[in-house]
Amino acid sequence: MVYSVPMQSFEFEKALMQKHFNSGDFLNTKKFPKAKFVGKITNLSNINFTKDGTYPATASGELTIKDISKSVSEKGTILLRMAK
Repeated sequence: MVYSVPMQSFEFEKALMQKHFNSGDFLNTKKFPKAKFVGKITNLSNINFTKDGTYPATASGELTIKDISKSVSEKGTILLRMAK
């Protein structure tokens, strides 16, 4: 799976927080406008794609922010509802 997120799309409750987040001193979103994740679900065999249900999933891959890439692994949930 590949996800690309426009960094300037993040919204904050306080305008000053958003300004700081986007500033050159922090994420410099003008120079680095996107974050990108490239990875895969590592426990696909535990997910029954033919049956409704909620399944724990783990995604592992490379997260790139400001041209710096790091290996990450995060847990999440896949919710399946089959069309009737």
